[in-house]
Amino acid sequence: MDPAAGRAIFCRDKPGRLMVPVLPLFLLLFVLVPLLELVLLIEVGGRIGALATVGLCLLTALLGGLLVRSQGRRVLDAIRTALAAAVCRCRKCSTVPAFWWQARSC
Repeated sequence: MDPAAGRAIFCRDKPGRLMVPVLPLFLLLFVLVPLLELVLLIEVGGRIGALATVGLCLLTALLGGLLVRSQGRRVLDAIRTALAAAVCRCRKCSTVPAFWWQARSC
C-alpha cells in the first residue's frame, strides 16, 4: 500500500501486478534468518552437546568450501574452453555462442 495515498502500488510495466517493497523484506530476512540459525544452534547444542555442534559446524564449513572450490574450477574450465574456441559474436557469425569481448576483428 502507498502510505501517502492509501492505495496499492501497481507495477507500470505489468498492469495489475502489485509491486512488493524489497527493502523491508530484505531487512526482515537479514534479521530473522540469523536469529533462527542461532536458535537452531542452541537447540542442537543442547541435544548433542556443544563440542559435537562445533564439530558439525566446522565440518559443514569445510564441505561447503570444497564444493565452492570445485564448482569454481568447473566454471573457470568452461570459460577457458569457450575462450579457446575463439568464436566471434558479430552479426555475421551469430550462430555460434561466444563472449562479447571476443568480437575483435569483425
